[in-house]
Amino acid sequence: MPCFSAGGRSQVGVRTGTHHFEVEQLSDGILRLGWATFNAKLLLGTDSFGFGYGGTAKKSNGNQFYDFGETFGQGDTLGCTLDRENMTISYAKNGRPLGVAFKLPAKLAHTTLYPVICLKACRVRVNLGNSSFLAIPAGARAVVDAESYPSLSADGGSADSDLDAHRLPTAVIIEPARDLCEQALFSFSARLN
Repeated sequence: MPCFSAGGRSQVGVRTGTHHFEVEQLSDGILRLGWATFNAKLLLGTDSFGFGYGGTAKKSNGNQFYDFGETFGQGDTLGCTLDRENMTISYAKNGRPLGVAFKLPAKLAHTTLYPVICLKACRVRVNLGNSSFLAIPAGARAVVDAESYPSLSADGGSADSDLDAHRLPTAVIIEPARDLCEQALFSFSARLN
């Protein structure tokens, strides 16, 4: 079996309420699951915008790994719950709560977070609420039932907070001289207002 890491992010984001998803690990390998901003690295937990828990019983954020929960692997189903009111992320293994892994920083209070998985040589089945959950915490809803918030597009469309907006250009202007560039920027800015 090839040994590589791959990550994926849901197109459905969550900004309010309490939302839950589950991932069933179908083969050997390593799975990490959690929540992240749109601009976070897909290698979940390796930057300050992603929060993950993996099969090695480690939670990670900002490339810092700490003991949490217990190991898991093939045949296990992991639940992951984001509570925006309490600013927490908690996990469950096979329907049994493992507790709160993360208290989110205040800077992410108004930033949309997305379910994310990161895999190393394994197969999984992700359930965002399309089918019944093994277990869902009281008061939580499925990710698919979240209010719809637009994703940021690769070309920089609709950032949902200053945190995300400062990381993407509003426009790229290519002109052969500075004065022509400034004229284009002035014209562009006038049309936005």
